[in-house]
Amino acid sequence: MSIFKRSDPLPEPVEVAFASNQTEADLIQGILREEGIPSMTKKPNGSFLTDLFAMGPRHVVVPAS
Repeated sequence: MSIFKRSDPLPEPVEVAFASNQTEADLIQGILREEGIPSMTKKPNGSFLTDLFAMGPRHVVVPAS
């Protein structure tokens, strides 16, 4: 289930933060959640280790609206 509302056409999410690892991304998402802003993380392309571990950079994105 996506946190983003569906509309036509689908708006691109907006990157609001860059985290150096999943723990940092979780902290940023917690701050956004407290303000009522839904968010999700995206892994950079070409980073295979981030699939196996919670290490590596993450992009924190929110709905464009």
